[in-house]
Amino acid sequence: MWLTSSELTIEEKIKKATEIIGGWKQYFREERKDISIFEYVVLVKMTTDFTNQEQMEKLKAMRRRVHNIYKDIMLYLVDVWKRINDTSMELLEYEQYYQIWEMGGSLSQNEELLLLGHYRELIIAEKEDCITELMQVYTDLRQYRKAAYWMRKREEYETLESGKGISMCLPVSEQQEVLYDKGTPQRLLNLLAGRYVWNRNN
Repeated sequence: MWLTSSELTIEEKIKKATEIIGGWKQYFREERKDISIFEYVVLVKMTTDFTNQEQMEKLKAMRRRVHNIYKDIMLYLVDVWKRINDTSMELLEYEQYYQIWEMGGSLSQNEELLLLGHYRELIIAEKEDCITELMQVYTDLRQYRKAAYWMRKREEYETLESGKGISMCLPVSEQQEVLYDKGTPQRLLNLLAGRYVWNRNN
């Protein structure tokens, strides 16, 4: 299918889909409850006025109802939200791509910016220190399910030979289930306790 083809750029896919969908008014002639991430990206592309609050709220609400596992789409939408300084939606893109986003819950803008700083580094180069920082921040925020995901990724990273990196960009069907139980918070704290002591002594 051309929408998932790796041979087309995100811009080429959007252009092709735009020709099929038409425009905002044409698309919304009928009430739509379920749309695909591909349709959503096209609607974002067709949006010409990002200062229109009503239209933007509709776009944001729609985004929370669709799921994305594609890196090119994630990067495209991240750029959209960055340009309008929407940290919550930018964070959603990263978390959903890594399969850890959950409906509900809220963070302060400073907390979002802290996480985004690590995600922005991680997406450029998958480094162990970024993974560890994400694990630590989510633990500090008591978002243990998300912290558990990065704890597992850190453990995987440590088993690989130096220099090979780690592949975290897998589709849902290929990702292992994140193991989370009552002991997870304590395991996270135990891991980070040693790191905290090391940081204090250096």
